[in-house]
Amino acid sequence: MNNKITYHWSTQKYKTLVEGTTNPMLKEYQYEEVKFIIKSVQNPQNKIFIDVGAGYGRVSSLISKAAKRVIAVEIDKSMIKELKKRAKSFKNITIIEGDANNFSKLTKDIKINNPVFLILQNSFGTWIGNYRKALSQIKQLAKEKHGEVILSLFAQEGLQDLGVPMYFRIKELVGEPDLDKTDFEQGNFYSKTGYFSHWWRPEERQEMINFLDGKLINELKSSAYHIFHIIYS
Repeated sequence: MNNKITYHWSTQKYKTLVEGTTNPMLKEYQYEEVKFIIKSVQNPQNKIFIDVGAGYGRVSSLISKAAKRVIAVEIDKSMIKELKKRAKSFKNITIIEGDANNFSKLTKDIKINNPVFLILQNSFGTWIGNYRKALSQIKQLAKEKHGEVILSLFAQEGLQDLGVPMYFRIKELVGEPDLDKTDFEQGNFYSKTGYFSHWWRPEERQEMINFLDGKLINELKSSAYHIFHIIYS
């Protein structure tokens, strides 16, 4: 079995195959994420949205139209290049380059009031390092500032029937699915070129909600994803 990572994480491929997808589930997921944010967050014009793992700015640029300010946190150099291009059209987007596992250090010199943390498109499913380290820092700051967290995850229940067709559609980006190695019961997807993504079991998603220890005010569940909104008042 080839465990060598050989897939090419191209920003242009990502834009074409993910943002411009024709896969019904992935297309719906991206639409519903943004719709959920807009409907669920009250008085966005008074709030600072922190897009953790902002990528090339697809969501940051959409949210900036309603937000007081957007802080886009990203570590991938190729994504940052495109993110900077997009941000030029929006005066209220600030870009922070760095590892969100060190979130507290990255934002220590930035005044943040009324924060809304966005962790979207199953970012924690492909996270490098321990996602709990980042989530702990986000929770602490959200609690201190009476902020909010919106977290969006892929659901394990949909991996086999909905996830695998999606990955075959974007195999040019992530590699051909390795169905022998993929563990559907645990929610662990692997491609033959080394790409990995975790799809979260119901008990794991509930554990994450409990860990955040705030007030759950809204959630959206489908057969393939789970989005939830927690506030600290």
